[in-house]
Amino acid sequence: MRPEEVFRFTAEERAELEAGWVDMLADQEAAVVSAAIQDAAPELVRRAVRESRRRRSRARRAYDFAARFTGPLTVFMVAASVGLFLGATAVMQR
Repeated sequence: MRPEEVFRFTAEERAELEAGWVDMLADQEAAVVSAAIQDAAPELVRRAVRESRRRRSRARRAYDFAARFTGPLTVFMVAASVGLFLGATAVMQR
């Protein structure tokens, strides 16, 4: 058998080989990412603990408290503005 006949594949065989390569490379990449996450996790936990224990200024605590409500407050303000506009329009129509 000649060398060029050894590597002659049908389209189906070529697709199967390419899928195998893609799967193998994806598995290798997943293993690298997983190892990096496992290496970084202890340091990230230490940083989170350190941040949670750090004393924050009164202004920062007030900002954090207010930041929790900005989303719902914005929705409420938009809804109230629309409601007031519709109410004023209805009153002016009378």
